Amino acid sequence: LFLAPETPEKAIKVDDIRQLCQALTLTSQYEGYKIALIASADNMNVNAANSLLKTLEEPGANTLLILISSKAYRLPVTIRSRCQAIKFNIPEYEAARQWLESQAVENAAAYLSLAHGAPLKALGLADAESKERRKVLNEALIAVADSRPVTEWAEKLAKYPSNELLDWLYDWLVDMIKQKAGQQPIFTPDSHSMRQIVAHVRETDLFILLDEVISLKKMQSISLNTQMFWEDLLISWNRIIKRA
Repeated sequence: LFLAPETPEKAIKVDDIRQLCQALTLTSQYEGYKIALIASADNMNVNAANSLLKTLEEPGANTLLILISSKAYRLPVTIRSRCQAIKFNIPEYEAARQWLESQAVENAAAYLSLAHGAPLKALGLADAESKERRKVLNEALIAVADSRPVTEWAEKLAKYPSNELLDWLYDWLVDMIKQKAGQQPIFTPDSHSMRQIVAHVRETDLFILLDEVISLKKMQSISLNTQMFWEDLLISWNRIIKRA
């Protein structure tokens, strides 16, 4: 049995988990193991996670549940405490870089940094659609900093996977904070406009916006009005620029 969210930003709902648990109560056709694989398990909403608890505590005979998550910290403690954790570390940097180059990825080192060393994620970031989404996010930050209408850009950003954009924005803000401390940038878009913004914005304001992004990242399993939260984020961004 396999269960995964419809798209990366969608939640796994309680009805999905109930159907999975019900299927696990059925007799195996060949009297072997019944195996359930839940991909992106951290996307379970609260009700879905609670619905899974009883099956995790008392699985049927010859039943194996596998929960896959790249963000295990988002799983409720009640779920984590009932699972045996098996961690898969990222491959060695040089091996990952060489593999990306074998996949015809140009500037593999940059994409590997953007993906925090995860080669499959880096491969996805190198495709044209992903590049376009990062470009639009960069343009939105520059435009709003120049007092362009927030609603127009929030509407554009709302069309893209919010978890992906929030991950990039988180990395960019952390990078900006590091730049304020005199460190070399890794993730921040290398454009004259962004460098000027980073030079003048206050470090404390960047931390405030970073907290806002972290809160939204934690709420991705909840159904949110995507355009509205992008409007709020861009208004906060404009505010810290004006205070600079």
